[in-house]
Amino acid sequence: MNEAKALAEQCGAFIDKLESKQGLDQRCVALGKTNLQQGFMWSIRGVAQPTTF
Repeated sequence: MNEAKALAEQCGAFIDKLESKQGLDQRCVALGKTNLQQGFMWSIRGVAQPTTF
């Protein structure tokens, strides 16, 4: 789980760089960010295997 969280931090830093660059399609960057966040959330949840609602 720690490895997944560290990788998520790296991806977040990369997205921050993309968000600061002009000339990029920021809508696409935002969609990529959202999908990465969801992917990491589900991956970490799969490792943690919570038993509560």
